[in-house]
Amino acid sequence: MGQSKVKNITKKQNSFITKDLLKLFGSLVLFILFLLPNYIWAGIQCLTQKPRDIRGKVVLITGAAGGLGRQLALSFHRLGARIVCVDVNGAGNDLTGEMIRAEGGTAVTYTVDITDRENVRQMHGVVKDALGSVDVLINNAAVVLSNIYVNRESDDLVKDIVNVNLLAQFWMNKEILPSMLERNSGQIVAISSVASLIGHHSLTAYSASKWGVTGMMEALDQELKLLGSDIVVTTVCPYFFDSDVSKSVTKNRRCLSTSTWDCDTDLLIYFLT
Repeated sequence: MGQSKVKNITKKQNSFITKDLLKLFGSLVLFILFLLPNYIWAGIQCLTQKPRDIRGKVVLITGAAGGLGRQLALSFHRLGARIVCVDVNGAGNDLTGEMIRAEGGTAVTYTVDITDRENVRQMHGVVKDALGSVDVLINNAAVVLSNIYVNRESDDLVKDIVNVNLLAQFWMNKEILPSMLERNSGQIVAISSVASLIGHHSLTAYSASKWGVTGMMEALDQELKLLGSDIVVTTVCPYFFDSDVSKSVTKNRRCLSTSTWDCDTDLLIYFLT
């Protein structure tokens, strides 16, 4: 009986190893076929094109209270842009603005729930009065829930994920895009995720919302091209990086390591400018 149990355990372990190897192989194929060509093409563009001059431009960043949003706000400020910090976390958002102003930059902060369409409309009106039209919109705000798909206790949180990660980007884009179309100038950036390219267990709601973001941006890019517009549409799909949001996901999940802030933001700013 004891030997039978050992054999069963060994079979299960071998089965898990086989599945892990297949997943690894699938990830490598995905990288080679889809991601690697994009990296090569982006590298060629970066080497052949000069960075844009964004001095004096208005850059609006959602989710600016911390993490990637704060780092982007500081980086764009150091390139001479005027920054609009938007977040539902008023204290953290104000701190980001203070950090920029302490360095001699221009920053305004707005505590806004961007899942509400009317809130977005009112905020945009105030921004235009204060700084003028938005030149670069960076939809960065996001929430994540790491849980199994069938957990009923997470139903309300699933709604929050879809509202913040996807619906809020709809409202921001629809509000600010018309003024960009009038000037035939501007850039809309969506911070999506590698989870929009390949799903991961326990991140079903998050993956669904990010797939929606990536699909929306691809469709928007096609619409703008049909209009002959010069507006630039950019979708960024980073891996899980070190932030308060990612800690809730990577805790007790050794397979999901996190990358570092400096590397991500430096490379991201390089691509966006």
